[in-house]
Amino acid sequence: RKNKTGYYKAELMPEGLELTDLHKTKWNLGKQIGIGGFGRIYSASKACDRKLNGTDGQYVIKIEPKSNGPLFVEIHTYLQLMLKNGELKKSKYTGLSHLGLPRFVGHGRHVYNGTECRFLVMERLGNDLDLLFEKRRSDFTPSTIYSIGITMLNALEYIHKHGYIHGDIKGSNILLGFNEENLDKVVLVDFGIAQKFIHNGIHKPYIEDKKRAHDGTIEFTSRDAHLGAVPSRRSDLEILGYVMTRWLCEKLPWEDNLTNLEYVKNEKLRYCRDIKVFMRDCFQHTQRKNECPGNICFRYMQYAVGLDYKEEPDYTYARNILQSGMKRKPVKGLSARRTKIK
Repeated sequence: RKNKTGYYKAELMPEGLELTDLHKTKWNLGKQIGIGGFGRIYSASKACDRKLNGTDGQYVIKIEPKSNGPLFVEIHTYLQLMLKNGELKKSKYTGLSHLGLPRFVGHGRHVYNGTECRFLVMERLGNDLDLLFEKRRSDFTPSTIYSIGITMLNALEYIHKHGYIHGDIKGSNILLGFNEENLDKVVLVDFGIAQKFIHNGIHKPYIEDKKRAHDGTIEFTSRDAHLGAVPSRRSDLEILGYVMTRWLCEKLPWEDNLTNLEYVKNEKLRYCRDIKVFMRDCFQHTQRKNECPGNICFRYMQYAVGLDYKEEPDYTYARNILQSGMKRKPVKGLSARRTKIK
C-alpha cells in the first residue's frame, strides 16, 4: 500500500521470521519497534543467539519493498562510509572517541508473501531526540544543545569527506545509544535521501530543478533543497543550525504554515539575508532570551549561510563557535581542538 510519501510500506512480518543477509548470516526478526515514512523497523538478533523475547534484540532490521528507493540509497551510502566489517573508517581521525554515526552490520533481500523486500541490519539504538525533547525539555540546556551540535559536525565532516551529504538532519534522526541516557553521545541515522555531491572528484554544479524542490523535512531543509539544487556541504550545516535553533527557542518562525512550501522557502531566504532579524524573531518570546543563546546561534548561522555552494566548511571553526557557548567543560572526545580531520 502506497503512503503519502509515494512509497509502499512492506507488509508487517511475523516475529520469529528468519532472514539471511548477503554474507549468509541468519537473523531472527523480533517485534516491530518503529515505522517511518519509508519502511518498518524490527528488533533482531543473530539466529545463532538465544531466541528473541519480543523487542530485546541487540540489533534492528529495517525493511522496505525492493521497489522503494530510500533504503537502496541508505544501504549504498553506508557501504561507502564503512569498512567491510561495518565499522567506521576511524583510522583517519585522531583524538575522537565518539563520531556520532551508527554501526552498519549487514543487508540483503527477502521475499515475503510474493513481495521482494530489501533489508539492512544495524546496531540497536535508543530514543530519538524529538521524543526526549518532549519528555525532558529542561535537559536541553544551551550547553547540551551545543555539545550535540559538535557531535553532529563531527559526523557531517566524516560524511562529507567521503563525498556525501546527509540532507535530513533533525531530532527524530538523532538517537541515543541503546539503554543510554547521556545526551552527549548521540548518533545520526537515516541516510534515505543522502546524495553524492562529488562526481569524478568534481563538485556537482548548482542547477535548480523544480521537480526536486523542497526535498527533506520542510521545517529544517536548506535553501538549496527548497530551490531544487543538489544539496551541498553548506546545506547540511544550515539544516543543523535550524535544528539547534529550534531546540533553543522551541519554535521556528515559519512553523505555523508548513503546508505552504513556497512560504517556508521564502521565509528562509528572507531570514538568511539578515540573521540578526532571524535571531530576533526566534528568541523574542522565549524564556531563554536572557541567556542570550542567540549570540552563539547568530555566529553559527551567519557562518553556515555565508558559505558558497561548493565551499568546504571549516568544521573546526564551526565547532569552536559552539564550544564557546558551553558553560561546562566539554565532554572528552568532543573538543573542537582535537577533531580536525587530516
